[in-house]
Amino acid sequence: MLLIVEVTLGDGAICACLRDLRNIAIKWIAMENWRNFHDGFTPYRRRVTTSFTAHVALHRREHTMHRTPPLFAGLVLSTFSLCSVSPCVAFAQESRASGVDDVASKLQDPGAALVSVPFQYNYLGSAGPGGDYDNQQLKIQPVIPFVSEHGKFLLRPILPYQWNEFPADQHGFGDLFVQGYYIPTHKGEANATEVGFGGAAMLDTAGHDSLGTGRYSVGPALILVHKSGKWTLGALGNHLWSIAGDSGRDDVVVTNLQPFVAYSLGKGWAINSTSEMSYNWQAASSNRWTIPLGGTVSRVVPIGHIPVSFAVGAFYNIEQPEYVNRWTARLIVTLAFPE
Repeated sequence: MLLIVEVTLGDGAICACLRDLRNIAIKWIAMENWRNFHDGFTPYRRRVTTSFTAHVALHRREHTMHRTPPLFAGLVLSTFSLCSVSPCVAFAQESRASGVDDVASKLQDPGAALVSVPFQYNYLGSAGPGGDYDNQQLKIQPVIPFVSEHGKFLLRPILPYQWNEFPADQHGFGDLFVQGYYIPTHKGEANATEVGFGGAAMLDTAGHDSLGTGRYSVGPALILVHKSGKWTLGALGNHLWSIAGDSGRDDVVVTNLQPFVAYSLGKGWAINSTSEMSYNWQAASSNRWTIPLGGTVSRVVPIGHIPVSFAVGAFYNIEQPEYVNRWTARLIVTLAFPE
């Protein structure tokens, strides 16, 4: 069927309207399901079961505008759609990948001002006499930053829940450990190296004597972070002295040091090697050091609007006190809340 619309143009307004009408006709030609479009125009509603060609002839005085071939119109419209949509899709994918990599990099930086809630599960193997006992532990350790023009303060509480076979068959919460760091910054400047200072405290919140120290301890804390490209390295440290609590329990005089090095692999992947070392000044000389070596592999995956990091790792104690576990298997799930 041939549909011809012939109009003599009298003024600019009508001309503009008819140009829009011509563009609509071209799009109409390119659409496969033309019936839906055709049915929308009630004055011209028809049912056609065979193929058709729409010809729009627009005349202005003595000039005639030739119709655009249907195939060419379809190609033009298809090309325009691909050219306009493809860059948008590519840009969205690139932005999403960049956001995931940024979150992954910040999660490797203990000095980053990123709100996050890690859930760290540890399987502590080969503990007790003969290494015949296995303990388990879940640490809930949110990171809460407070940012100002001159610096940032990071609050890092750690609350463990434990399932122990040794030294007693008990389960429950352990001692709450809280540390906070203030890291000075200069407005508008990004420092490759950051140094912060603050304090640490351990509170007697254990549900059973075997799950905690029974003392309240405080002391200083330090943080050092250096970033270079995809590398992040540094150390966390604190020293604790017991100041109150059950006088019948051993005093707490412990130094903790956690050096680390991390590398961002891209696409949300990262690797991290660390050692959560401790030195117990009150123990016998042969039982003072705990030195684990190991690392984790992690990936950040967006789930809904929340980036979630999944990490697995393993550690082996090259030096440990008597009856302390020899190895650790670790699983970490971290919820991140970027700005």
